[in-house]
Amino acid sequence: MALLAAVLATGTEFAWAQASASVVTVIVNFSGNNLMTCRDQRLRGRGLLRGLSIYSAVVSPGAAVNVGIATALFAAASPLVGRRSHVMTIDFLPCRRRRARWSFYRI
Repeated sequence: MALLAAVLATGTEFAWAQASASVVTVIVNFSGNNLMTCRDQRLRGRGLLRGLSIYSAVVSPGAAVNVGIATALFAAASPLVGRRSHVMTIDFLPCRRRRARWSFYRI
């Protein structure tokens, strides 16, 4: 969400910003998974690029659907909220009753 907000702040259209954030997310997820799991099978060099290519090919249909649905929802909500969108997050507060606090941010 922070990356999406940063790209949107530059004036980029929502669909391009969402696609950029999705590509970065795919790379970060693959890299984190490669670093944190199975040290003896960690990919390096050409194997890393091959693994990233295969991973990207496998997850790209889901990423494309994600961008399409998010863009459609953004377009449907745009007349209601103007050119800016609202982002809703849930912050779990460490308190006795374990209540959740809803936060609304304007992008």
